[in-house]
Amino acid sequence: MVSSMKVTGVEWDRSNLEHFDEHRRCRQREVEDVLLARRCYPTRAAELEREPGHEPRRLFYGRTCAGRHLAVVAAPRPGGVMRPITCWPLSEKSAKGYEDWRKTVKR
Repeated sequence: MVSSMKVTGVEWDRSNLEHFDEHRRCRQREVEDVLLARRCYPTRAAELEREPGHEPRRLFYGRTCAGRHLAVVAAPRPGGVMRPITCWPLSEKSAKGYEDWRKTVKR
């Protein structure tokens, strides 16, 4: 698990916007809150294991500025930009784990 990761931007395109709109689990602003670790809450990140030759992916655990706990999967792009792939609300257990970790982070 990587404790934090600096994300400089979020890459949205028609494909991922349609996916997020279709599933309606998370809004664009919520995903950006988590990926960009906006002033509200820090984000915890991990590298996801992938088959050789597949695009790398990272899993981000975080909390939106409105307080919603989310997991976001994103693909890294050059310059610290992330392209969101999918997201879902954290389970109660995962949200507690995130909150326990967050208490240890100095901001």
